[in-house]
Amino acid sequence: MTNTEEKITRLEMENGVAHIILDAPGSAVNVVGREFVEELNGRLDEAKNDPAVKAVVIRSAKGRIFIAGADLNEIRAMALSADAQVKGREASAAGQALTNKIEDLKKPVVAAIHGACLGGGLELSLACAARVASDDPETIMGLPEVKLGLVPGWGGTYRLQRVIGFMRALTAILSSTNFNARQALKMGLVDDMCYREQLAQVAQSLALKLADKTGGAPIKAARNKKKPLIEKLSGLPVIRDIIGMLVMSAAVKKTHAAYPAVGTAVRLVTASAGKKRTDAMKKEADALGLMLSTRACLNLVRIFFLSQEAKKQAGAEKPPEINSVGIVGSGLMGSGIAINLTHKAFIKTMLKDTDIPTLGRALKKIGDFGSKRVKQGKLNHVEANKRFYLVSAAAGYGGFNRADLVIEAVPEIMELKQKLFRELEPVVKNDAIIASNTSSLPISGMAAGLANPERFIGMHFFMPAEVMPLVEIIAGERTNGPTIAGTVGVALAMGKTPVVVKDSPGFLVNRVLSAYMLEAALMVDEGVSPGIVDSVAVDFGMPMGPMRLTGEVGVEVLKKVLHTIQAAYGDRMKAPEWILRDDLANAFSRGKDGKWKADAAVISGWVSKKDPGLPADDIRDRLYISLLNESARCLSEGIVTSPGMLDLAMVFGIGFPAFRGGPLAEADSMGMAEVISRAGRLASKYGPRFNAPEIILKMEKDGTSFFPGEGKHG
Repeated sequence: MTNTEEKITRLEMENGVAHIILDAPGSAVNVVGREFVEELNGRLDEAKNDPAVKAVVIRSAKGRIFIAGADLNEIRAMALSADAQVKGREASAAGQALTNKIEDLKKPVVAAIHGACLGGGLELSLACAARVASDDPETIMGLPEVKLGLVPGWGGTYRLQRVIGFMRALTAILSSTNFNARQALKMGLVDDMCYREQLAQVAQSLALKLADKTGGAPIKAARNKKKPLIEKLSGLPVIRDIIGMLVMSAAVKKTHAAYPAVGTAVRLVTASAGKKRTDAMKKEADALGLMLSTRACLNLVRIFFLSQEAKKQAGAEKPPEINSVGIVGSGLMGSGIAINLTHKAFIKTMLKDTDIPTLGRALKKIGDFGSKRVKQGKLNHVEANKRFYLVSAAAGYGGFNRADLVIEAVPEIMELKQKLFRELEPVVKNDAIIASNTSSLPISGMAAGLANPERFIGMHFFMPAEVMPLVEIIAGERTNGPTIAGTVGVALAMGKTPVVVKDSPGFLVNRVLSAYMLEAALMVDEGVSPGIVDSVAVDFGMPMGPMRLTGEVGVEVLKKVLHTIQAAYGDRMKAPEWILRDDLANAFSRGKDGKWKADAAVISGWVSKKDPGLPADDIRDRLYISLLNESARCLSEGIVTSPGMLDLAMVFGIGFPAFRGGPLAEADSMGMAEVISRAGRLASKYGPRFNAPEIILKMEKDGTSFFPGEGKHG
């Protein structure tokens, strides 16, 4: 029995085993959607009704993908529809019917997993009698739905805990954790692991073994042995309910109930434990439909599509190959960049620093990062060593003549950077790209004295560089297309999200962030406690308040940025005296919990004003409107190419709450009339800086928005 017609699947027979091969035509990935469900249902019926078939193997023909998850174009279309809840429930029920068919098939089904097996892909695999995975870095498994404001909808909340245990399943779903093959084997998520080249045969052998009526017992026994005692105890209803309540409480506290999918996932996993499949599936389908109708889901899916759009910013330009990178400066920023280059991009990296102890600390940091990943089971020792050996370090420029890209990561002093570039340009290749990691200094100004300014560009990483996802790509007046394409390409290889912005004081992120930070500083200057300002910001959804952020960023870095911003934008960005004091560091310290805090007593001694008792709503609106107004100005000035790229930069760069979609999406949700009303009220109380900029006034007049046609949910 064969079928070679070009479809999403094909079926091949070998030794009594039907191999259903997933191979979506014209695409590098397999995703699950309506067409996939219909076609796979048909293939399963073929296998069920063919007496020659003893067992089934489901595998992929793609090089890096088993099933990447749901078709997010379908998800977005449903989320934008007026009947999102109904459509979501129906889509979930259709997927559940498919996974139930796999689970109930009298002939055993084995999933042969190579590459990404995510979302609906893992849920489909969980319905199989067994799973085999390739021992390959490309192979990862997980349920990422909560990150998109959704919950698993094909039976994942019901089946995952039955395979790996209640606590593990709850943690994996809430954290959207991806597991590699070795981690999956250790916890019993897969039953065997082999080389990629052996995958089809190993899965086939396992399927035939399971076709023997007694073949499944040893596999189930092996899975049970892999569950630690705590997992077995969590199967007891009383303990399970207690764990569920504790996790729910912690989740609500952490997310401020702004991400409804988190609490919903806890309830689903807890409620489905020990329950009949039919009841659990209905609750899951109802929940998926409800989540699909939420504003959080709409915004999180939108952010995903924006991050995909960001990958296309190089345009049609062919990027130069980047096989070797030099970094000048090996402090926290330089070493963080090196970690991404070696661990994500697998690029040979040279660190240069005149301070030998700093170089030593950088190498230790890079080595420790690899060791940590080994302990976490994400790498083995050989893989970690390979990445570490990509790094070299020296006090001079030896080897920089072979670098395709050099990134400067020295202190934010224009004269120091310009001197460095004059030294560097004669050393590197004529076609090498030179990039500055400046946070606010003008790129065109730094390039002015260079022989090849067209190959000079800004690459603004954010601290900590090995963690923060955003990189601002700043093109100077003479930066050419291939240079932009090359830096966008290397940022993507590093696992970063690049956003191309115009060269102007503060660029995009730091300019908008400065408006927000300065408004917070002004409120403190009026006598408001720093702790109250931070608390309101966190309640809004920010990961930390602006006062704590001052300590995290570093007071000297902040002051340099604020001086640049104030010089460029005048009174609109005027800083209160206390935030620019020479002894500002005395007001910030790291607490026992490792978090930076502002010392209200020290600051009140400088400010000498009583707390005016500002309403929390005023504090919230002052922070948000100041941030929104500056964002709108940046958009109207062409600092960033689109509203979507601006919102993406704010979510990934400053931690603007993703469930709100970004400052511009938040304005759309409020409506321009409400934005203008709030801005006017603030202007009448606190000054004209809050008046809405022209772009917002015009939108309200024309009845338009930043994202027309995208709709909104409550």
